[in-house]
Amino acid sequence: MRREVSRRVVNEKVLGSANPMARWGRDSKQSCFGAFSGFFIGILIFFLTFMLPFSAARTEKDSRDIGKLDVMKVEDASGFSGKALLSGTAEPVEQLRVPRGTASNIIAFRYTVEKYETRIEEHDETHTEVRNGKDVQVTERVQEEVTEWVTDKDRSREEWSDVRFGHLLLESGSAGPRFDIPWQEIFREGDEGTKLRETVEIKQGGQPCLLAIEMKDGNVVAEPDFFRLTDKTKDQLVSTMDSEEEGGRWMKIVFSVILWTIAFNLMLGPAMLMFNIFPVKQVGGCARGIVGFMAFLAAIVTTWITYVLTKFWWVIVLLIVGLAVFMVVRAMQPGKAEPDMDLDDDPEPGEPAAG
Repeated sequence: MRREVSRRVVNEKVLGSANPMARWGRDSKQSCFGAFSGFFIGILIFFLTFMLPFSAARTEKDSRDIGKLDVMKVEDASGFSGKALLSGTAEPVEQLRVPRGTASNIIAFRYTVEKYETRIEEHDETHTEVRNGKDVQVTERVQEEVTEWVTDKDRSREEWSDVRFGHLLLESGSAGPRFDIPWQEIFREGDEGTKLRETVEIKQGGQPCLLAIEMKDGNVVAEPDFFRLTDKTKDQLVSTMDSEEEGGRWMKIVFSVILWTIAFNLMLGPAMLMFNIFPVKQVGGCARGIVGFMAFLAAIVTTWITYVLTKFWWVIVLLIVGLAVFMVVRAMQPGKAEPDMDLDDDPEPGEPAAG
């Protein structure tokens, strides 16, 4: 909840005459500096954005690999090498104790303490006023009273245990698997009246799980393609991973279109300065809108071309090789003899004409 408590002027600056032509001149000068600086930023964004469609086209479909695997009991995976989908029970190695509430056999808990606090926040607001025929830029400092729940980082904490999965020891943290087990809230106490709220969430262990893993001689390889512990079924796991992969791929494509649209607009900034010759802002605004739409279309085309060239580069190489072979074979074919177009000589006197 926010409530304004004070507002005061901290700065005033005379910009110049309030005459429309004078305003147009100031806006044109400011846009010149912005256009030329934005041009170089646009070039930088243009080249950096190539990484997004390139990465999107090379998205690994781990869900497809997992979908081809048969579920194997972890007891049968001793000495196994290759990609596997193991079934077993995830047992925590350490006996974690939650600060509030009761829970046992848990892989992790998250204890959150929040305080309902009121504090003062400040920010500046700027607007332009007309005084005595002059444009005056006025900066005001606004104080707001903000009341909301704030996490007490000193008291809140999160703890994890390593997990025993058959003969495998799964470490918590970056070296371990992704724990695709949902948080369950087991305790919540407090409200705005008490000004304090405590929440406990856990990841439950001791339940049947699946482990998507890549192994060598019965152990986890150093850098597996996938390493994920889940309480989902195989079909649910494949569906979840496919949604995540497709969502990430489309997010990169959308971001590349947005960034290339920005880049093209910035690079065209100096050329757009010609529209400043029109004192009427609507004319320049309409032209910029058209150019912006064209930049958007160019961004879509650039993204599509980059994506296709990256994903189907082998098809393009085959087409180029095939075209080259066709041209070489055609060039090596012997040319056809041209027909003799010469007419027979005139017959001698007394000889019958041919034909």
